[in-house]
Amino acid sequence: MKNCLQNYRLLGQTIDVVNKLFGFQLLLIIFHSGLHVVNSLNFVNLYKKSEFGKFNSDHVLMSSVVLILLLLYNTFSVIIVMDSTVEEARKFHDLCHQLADHYSVNSEEMKIIGNALSYSKQFFREFSAGGYFTINKSVIISLLGNVATYIIISTQFNMSGV
Repeated sequence: MKNCLQNYRLLGQTIDVVNKLFGFQLLLIIFHSGLHVVNSLNFVNLYKKSEFGKFNSDHVLMSSVVLILLLLYNTFSVIIVMDSTVEEARKFHDLCHQLADHYSVNSEEMKIIGNALSYSKQFFREFSAGGYFTINKSVIISLLGNVATYIIISTQFNMSGV
C-alpha cells in the first residue's frame, strides 16, 4: 500500500509539474490545431471555386485532408492520454472507498485505508491548459464544435462574396 501511495503522490506531483511547464503550450496547441483545421477546410472550400493553374487539384485537396487528419490525431491523442491518466487516479480513489466498506471502523486495515483516502484526496490533480480549463475528453467535442461553427460562418461569407 505504501508503494501505491508513493506512486499516487508522484503522479500528482508530476501533473503539477506538467501543468506549470506546459499549461500554456497545451492551450496554444489546442487553439493552433483548431485554427489549422478551420484554415484547411476553408482552403478546400475555396479551392473548389477557383483555379490554381499548374497545381493538380487532387494533390492539393489530398494534402489538406491529410493535414487535417494528422492535426486532429495528434491533438486528440494527447488529450485522451491526459484524460485516461486522471481517470485512473479517480479509480484508485474509488477503490479505496470500496475497500473501506469491507472493514470495521476501528480495525487496523481501516486506519490504513483512511490514510490512503485522505492521501488520494490531497494529491488528486487534473491536467490544465494554463489554468483556464481542465483537459479532458470534453475538450475534443468543444474543439470539433468550434471548428464546425467557424466553417459554417466561413461558408456563409464565401457564398455572399464578402
